[in-house]
Amino acid sequence: MNFTNTGQKVEPTTTEKTLEVALEYAKRGLSIIPIKKVTKEPSLRIWRCFLNSAAPTSEIEQWFKHPCPQGIGIILGAVSGGLIVRVFDSLSEYDKWQQK
Repeated sequence: MNFTNTGQKVEPTTTEKTLEVALEYAKRGLSIIPIKKVTKEPSLRIWRCFLNSAAPTSEIEQWFKHPCPQGIGIILGAVSGGLIVRVFDSLSEYDKWQQK
């Protein structure tokens, strides 16, 4: 949380909050990249290198410091501690999967 010189709280901007969350994910061992919010595509032309090695903090800070609205993409698999994700289009699909 930031404060003005008079002691008033200043809420973080969306950009600051996104950077904060991105750094927290990286700190927890996840390989992250910036993504376009609407299409969910990587914002980087060259991003596949992060399939094998997570980006350094300095690079993450550069990605998320500018005001262009971006989302956070998480690279799955070994580079993120073996993280996997299951996506269900409906609750009934999840229920069917859960019963197996």
